[in-house]
Amino acid sequence: GGGGGGGGGGEEEEDQPSSRKEEEQEGSRMEVERDQKRVLGEIFGSKRWSFAPGPATMRALDKVLDMLLEEEKQDAVVEQEGKRRRWDEDVCREEARLLADYQRREHYQRREPPQAKKREERVEEKMEEDRRMKDRSCLLGIESELVLRLWPPDRIVMGLRACRLLRSQLLKAPLVVLTARSSRACERVTERSLRKFEGRVELSLPSPRAHAQPTIAALVEAAARGWQKLHRVVLKECMVQGERLEQLGGMMRGSRELVSLDLSQNSFESTGAATLAQYLVDMPSLTHLDLSMNKIEDPGIASLAPVLSSISSLKSLSLAHNYIQAQGAQLLSTSLPQCSRLETLCLEGNGLADGMARLSSCFRKCESLTHLGLAFCGLARNVVPLADALPFLSSLRFLDLRVNGLGCQPVSIIGEKIGSCRSLTLLDLSNNDIGPAGAAVLLKGLRKCGELEELNLARNKLGLGTGGLQEFGEGLGGCSNLRRLQLDNNCISSQGAEEMVGGLALCSSLVSLELRCNFLGLEGVKVLSSSLRCLTRLSKLDLARNSSKTSNVGAEGAGMVLEAAGGSRVLKCLHLSENALDLQGARTLAASLHLLEGLECLTLNDNEFKAAGIKTLSSGLKACVSLTHLELTNNAMSSLGVDALVSALRCNSNLRVLNLRNNNLGRKGGECLGAALPSWPHLNRLDLCINNLKSNGTELLARGIRSSSSLQSLLLNANEISDEGAWWIGQALANGSSPLVDVYLRQNEISSCGAGLLGAGIRNKHTMRYLDLSENRVDARGLELLAHFLQASPLARLELTENAKGPEFDKGKTLLRETLPLCDVIF
Repeated sequence: GGGGGGGGGGEEEEDQPSSRKEEEQEGSRMEVERDQKRVLGEIFGSKRWSFAPGPATMRALDKVLDMLLEEEKQDAVVEQEGKRRRWDEDVCREEARLLADYQRREHYQRREPPQAKKREERVEEKMEEDRRMKDRSCLLGIESELVLRLWPPDRIVMGLRACRLLRSQLLKAPLVVLTARSSRACERVTERSLRKFEGRVELSLPSPRAHAQPTIAALVEAAARGWQKLHRVVLKECMVQGERLEQLGGMMRGSRELVSLDLSQNSFESTGAATLAQYLVDMPSLTHLDLSMNKIEDPGIASLAPVLSSISSLKSLSLAHNYIQAQGAQLLSTSLPQCSRLETLCLEGNGLADGMARLSSCFRKCESLTHLGLAFCGLARNVVPLADALPFLSSLRFLDLRVNGLGCQPVSIIGEKIGSCRSLTLLDLSNNDIGPAGAAVLLKGLRKCGELEELNLARNKLGLGTGGLQEFGEGLGGCSNLRRLQLDNNCISSQGAEEMVGGLALCSSLVSLELRCNFLGLEGVKVLSSSLRCLTRLSKLDLARNSSKTSNVGAEGAGMVLEAAGGSRVLKCLHLSENALDLQGARTLAASLHLLEGLECLTLNDNEFKAAGIKTLSSGLKACVSLTHLELTNNAMSSLGVDALVSALRCNSNLRVLNLRNNNLGRKGGECLGAALPSWPHLNRLDLCINNLKSNGTELLARGIRSSSSLQSLLLNANEISDEGAWWIGQALANGSSPLVDVYLRQNEISSCGAGLLGAGIRNKHTMRYLDLSENRVDARGLELLAHFLQASPLARLELTENAKGPEFDKGKTLLRETLPLCDVIF
């Protein structure tokens, strides 16, 4: 026994030098890493590097980037080894468990055969489940960036990882919705994968242009082999022109399943419209067709009009912004009446004034029409035919007449006939200079529209003159079912508020009231608050920018609004920006915010709170636990104010949007926000533009970004961020768990070095779609680095406007565009 003990001690003495040697190697390795980081800090801290990088600095940068690449490879190897080790351990544990189960079964099989059999069945089920989970192949060869929705019956959106266990059921589903969100997902939608689906398929491709080309090619190839299962197709802004349009038309010809086709924003012009018309004839089941913003013009309408009359199943048609004039309107007036099921017609953005007489005769025959869009059509010159057609549109629910320059008299003509549209639920007449007299006539007609729920009269100069809003208020009182009223930018003063407040109080169903950018002042808010007490269902109130020439809303007005609106207990959105609330207003808000139990959105921009006001306001924000959207831009809160704000919001786990733009937060502000980011699990947008963060504040903020699990949009424009700050952001992108999609770094001091380090961080960030580096110091070398690192990135848009110039930079532009063919690169 003694000899054995001595032998064991000898082995321990032999192991000690080896462990000491490993510790020394680990220490030397850590020392080398510290030296590398020190050198890196010296490089980034050099002023010479920021403005005029030389060859030696470039070589140092290459070494640093190589070091980063090597570290990433080592991390990947370590992670893979860790996974393999954990897998081996799991296998060993499972084998031991199975062996123990087997031994127990052998021991007790005579005494307890039923229990042993059940135990054996559980073991077999567990082994079968493990075999299913070991299958790491992606369903249909498509990556997890593709979203599939099983519909019906569950209407569940899920990634492909979750769909692997539903492989057989998915292929046999009656309807599958495929939404490719990136270029990489589009590349995975192949002809072979499409043909595997037995049911109908809805396909929606991303709008960033060339991204959709691989999938379009797959569609054409699948159709050539006889596959015709498409149910809905969305190819918005996908460069479907010329030969590609002809191929798609041939693919969809004769398709009995296709019911919806969206080819908007493809600019295929009149020649493309003629090509498409040849194939639309053979789509008998088509119900929705969107051809907006394609520059079709009158010659293209001449090709499409005869075809549209033959599609009897058509329910929705959009030809918006296609430069259609009088001739095209005449052609449409002969074909559209044949579409007996047409419910939605959008013709906005076309010069239809001269052709309105013919179109109005068409509207009289379209009895099933429920949605009519005629915005931006210049109808002021010829509105009488439209007014005469309104009595025949008994099913009309939505009428859009925005930006037509109608004025008082044309609107009065419409107001006299609008009452016959008894089913009307939404009317948009914004930006038409109606004036109070025209609005009064309009409201008299709208009294007969008992189902009217939404009325938009923004930017119509309703408050000009005296006594003009009295009749308007009386008419407003007759719209008992009105739920949303928009009166923004109407020059409404305190006198105008007093004239219409009686009618407003009778709108007991009102849910949203928008009075932004008027001249109410303190007196107007006092008058308005009396009617707010009657609006017990009001959930949104917008009173931003309502200071008059004589008085501001101020603290007293804010207190009246909160007291009146707080009684409803349902207010969710409150806008009080640009009302000069200052410190006293912050005290009023802090004392009254607890009345708004369900408040979700609060905007208090440009109110001169400063640090003291933000500290006071923060005590009231603690009670707003349901707050999801908070804006406090341009309030000079500084680092002192943001510290108090963050302390108050730490307990709010519902926060989704935080906007603190232009508040001079500095380094301390970046540190406070970086430490608080992990405590906001749902925050997806953070705006910190113009806050003097610089690189040291960005470093502290980046630490929080790395641990955030929800942040998608990060705005850091105009913060004097140098290459060092870009390094920290790149590290947060590369190693963090945050699913960042958009990063804005415009108007900073990032040079080519920082651009390269950002590219190194983004290249493996598969969630990234947008990066803005405009107005920085990126030169040709920076473009080369971006081209190198982003060639495999799913980035959809990259902005580099107002950077360096010269022939070398032009070469870099060409290289970057050639390397990133699926990314919109803007110079």
